[in-house]
Amino acid sequence: ISLGLMVGLSGSLEAPDIPRLLPFAPDFLGFRGALCGHSGRVGSISAEAVAQIRDLIPEASRVGGASSVDYRLLAARGYSPGTDPTLGTDKIFVRDFVLPVQIGAYSFEHGHTQKVRFDVIADVLQVTDHPEDMRHVFSYDIIMDGIRTIVARGHVQLSEALAEQVASYILENPRVVRVTVRVEKLELGPGGVGVEIERKRQSAGRGVASGSAGRKDQSAVSRARQERPEAIRRAVKPAVVKLGGSTADAAEMADWVAALAGSKLPIVIVPGGGRFADQVRETQIYMDFSDTAAHAMAILAMEQFAQIILDRDERLEPARSLEEMRRALDAGKVPVWLPSS
Repeated sequence: ISLGLMVGLSGSLEAPDIPRLLPFAPDFLGFRGALCGHSGRVGSISAEAVAQIRDLIPEASRVGGASSVDYRLLAARGYSPGTDPTLGTDKIFVRDFVLPVQIGAYSFEHGHTQKVRFDVIADVLQVTDHPEDMRHVFSYDIIMDGIRTIVARGHVQLSEALAEQVASYILENPRVVRVTVRVEKLELGPGGVGVEIERKRQSAGRGVASGSAGRKDQSAVSRARQERPEAIRRAVKPAVVKLGGSTADAAEMADWVAALAGSKLPIVIVPGGGRFADQVRETQIYMDFSDTAAHAMAILAMEQFAQIILDRDERLEPARSLEEMRRALDAGKVPVWLPSS
C-alpha cells in the first residue's frame, strides 16, 4: 500500500469466487475461461458471461473505513436487494464447521490451538423468486471464509468476542438482516462449552435503501456519472484489461479495441505476446535460452503487439510509465502499456 501498488488476483477464477474475494478489497480480478461461459478457454467470449461477471464486481470501493467493500455501490448498480420487501428471506447456514483456534483467557490456553465448532445461520433478503446464478444468491462460502479470516488474525481471549467478530463480518453484507452465531470449544470437558448470540441489523445506514429512497439514490448515482465523467475517471481506480496473444487475429479484435477505447471508466490496456508469443516459447525450448533472454524476448513481443493495438484507434495513448498513464487518463485517453522501459 505504501508503494502505491495495485494488488489483485487472477488465474482460473470463476463467478462463485467473486463474492468470496470482495471482502479482501482486491484492486483487480482477472478472468479468462469464465468469460467464455461453459465453453472454457477454448470458446469465444460470451456476452452473457461477461455481464454476469461485471454485475458481481463493484466499480469502486470506499476509501477508508472498517468495511472493505462499499456494498452501497453494489446496491446502486442493482446488485443487492431492498426494493421488494415482499420477497422475504432465506436462511443460509453453516453447521459443524470445526477449526483449530487460538482462544481462551486462561494461561494454559495460550500458545496453542484447540478445536472450536462454529454454527452460523444468516437470514438473507431474497433478490428473486427464481435464482439462476451467483448474482441471485448469498454464498455460504462467504461465511466460512469470514470465519477463517478472523481465526487467522491470532489469539482471541473470549468465545463471546469471537462470536461478535463473526456476526459483524457477516452483517457487513446488507442482504443479511439477522445472524445467529454459535461458538463452541470442544476440548475443555466431556461436552462442548461456548456461547450463542443473535444479532440484527441496527440501522438502515448499514444496509440497502429501499422503496422510493433507494430509487432516488440510484438515479443520483446515474446522474453523477453522466454529468461528471472526468470526476469519475479521477476517483475510480483504473481497470487493467489484458488483451492476450490469442486475440491478435480474432475477428472481433477491432470491436473489442473500439469498446475499450470508448469506455467512460478509466482503463489501462496491457498487451499480451500477440502473434509472437508462441514463437518466443518455442525458441526458448528448442534453443535453450536462459530465462533472462526469454523474458527480454517476451517483453519485445508484448511491445510489438501493443503497437498493433495502438494502430487500431486514435483514442489510445502509448504509456511507458505510471506518470504517462496518469496523463493519458487525465486527458480522457486509454493508455496502452509499453513494457520495454
